[in-house]
Amino acid sequence: MKTFEIEIPDEIYNRAIKHAEMMNITFDEFCCLSVEYFFAQEFGKKGYGKQKRNPITEKPSQTN
Repeated sequence: MKTFEIEIPDEIYNRAIKHAEMMNITFDEFCCLSVEYFFAQEFGKKGYGKQKRNPITEKPSQTN
């Protein structure tokens, strides 16, 4: 697993926290889902693979 640090503007951070709370997940899980969703959309457009699940409504598996 790769880890990284980024600076997030306060406005975006606060919105992400609210969304994570609404989804009943942690901020870290929300960030992972957001990145996963982005890559699924980008690679799906280029034909590199199909999205196998909905990362917005399903939590990532613990075995990844």
